[in-house]
Amino acid sequence: AQRWLLSAAPRDSELQLVVDDTQQRLVVTGYVRTERERVALSAALARQPQAPRAEFVAVEPMLASVRGLAHQHGLACEPVYRGAGRVDCGREIADATAAERLRSASQQVAGLRELALSLVQPLPAAAVTAAAKAAYESTQPPAAPPGTIIFPAHPYDLDDTKLRSLVDEG
Repeated sequence: AQRWLLSAAPRDSELQLVVDDTQQRLVVTGYVRTERERVALSAALARQPQAPRAEFVAVEPMLASVRGLAHQHGLACEPVYRGAGRVDCGREIADATAAERLRSASQQVAGLRELALSLVQPLPAAAVTAAAKAAYESTQPPAAPPGTIIFPAHPYDLDDTKLRSLVDEG
């Protein structure tokens, strides 16, 4: 059976033959790259006398499922297969809550054993303060040179005190 599996297994597959102790039956487990390979191997297994049970997964549909779940949770995740059912999200995630919801939902994906997610590291407080100050200052009009009188956009915005001081100075 092992020799047959080696000859029938697709290139770059991660398959193994194990014994199901409860049913005393051989089982082919692991991963193949595409759905096409999964279907072809399942058909080849079915033609074998005393065919082993097929419990293997195609990686491409698994990655598509993770990508779809990430999209549903508003995350830009480009899943990368790392072998043995492990998948990494190829991009850092800024929203920790959405990442946790994705991790929870991904437990339903057939064959997925582990989903690795990287969270964006928060900036130190000093960097955040400096960035916020720079953003605020970029929205402010430039400062007037000393000695320049700046009139409000509408004369009714001047109160009596400001008007008297402008008249007295003028």
